[in-house]
Amino acid sequence: MTAANSPALGVPHLFFHADYDISFYGLEKLHPFDSKKYGKVWRALRGAALHHGSVDRPVTEAELLLVHTEAYLEELRALPYLARALELPFLRSLPRRLLGVATIDRIEAAVLQPMRLAVRGTYLAAQRSLQTEGWAINLGGGYHHANRHRGHGFCLYADVAIAIEKLRRDGALGSADRVLLIDLDAHQGDGLQHVYRDDPRIVFLDFFNAQIFPRDSIARERIDYAVPLPMACKGAPYLAQLDECLELVLREPSIALVFYIAGTDVFREDPLGGLGLSRADIIERDARTVRAVRRRGLPLVYLLGGGYTYESSGIIAASLRRLLRSEGD
Repeated sequence: MTAANSPALGVPHLFFHADYDISFYGLEKLHPFDSKKYGKVWRALRGAALHHGSVDRPVTEAELLLVHTEAYLEELRALPYLARALELPFLRSLPRRLLGVATIDRIEAAVLQPMRLAVRGTYLAAQRSLQTEGWAINLGGGYHHANRHRGHGFCLYADVAIAIEKLRRDGALGSADRVLLIDLDAHQGDGLQHVYRDDPRIVFLDFFNAQIFPRDSIARERIDYAVPLPMACKGAPYLAQLDECLELVLREPSIALVFYIAGTDVFREDPLGGLGLSRADIIERDARTVRAVRRRGLPLVYLLGGGYTYESSGIIAASLRRLLRSEGD
């Protein structure tokens, strides 16, 4: 079944907080990641048919500890470690006269707090999609490189894993329920694969450029449906493989919830993804994925993932608008 003749998707719930955007004295501009894309997408979606959900607070320390170790959370308060994890080496040498005496507190407010809000948003979106048996969007999250005791690749907290573990703890996911992770970010989702290395209740479908970061062969062994892509892979072969893989993975038994990491770093102009998809290809990718999942009546959480051009926010907004316009088809 094609995107054009699929059943209605239903109106999604969208979760966002004004503090998702990261702003740190303008120095965030030295990283290719557009740290203000979340607010840009939010503004672009004004007037769209959505149920708006409120992100009420950041995730708590206790909730982070459902997945992460105490030692790791303490490491995040060390500037050199944080600089490496965020791929912002200049943070190590910033003069204290610029930041003031409470350096790490300022960084926590500027960087860690927005990410903790986005982690909470992922959980709330998952909770709502289960409650409504529909789909929900978090305009953030998809931090798939973070594992229990390490953050890298601009991912500090394993938001998907934290959401899963909290839903399990609260009884919203049963002990036999399985969760499908569809990861279409250009980079392999190594962190989540390490977190769930020994948990068969998590099913991974991962399309990734095999020639770029993180090149984690151990994590790759955990992927149930691995699709390593060649450099500059174009839209036509990508979408053909996607159709085949979605057909297979959505036959998996006992799937209770689906997370979709819709990274836009597959865009052909992205400096870090190394793939060759056009704007139209990405919009089509999202339509096929969301509709394939919803066609089977499965609850779905849509997460933004990576994207390292200033066109990323426009692509995301256009993709979501297409899905929202056609939700009643």
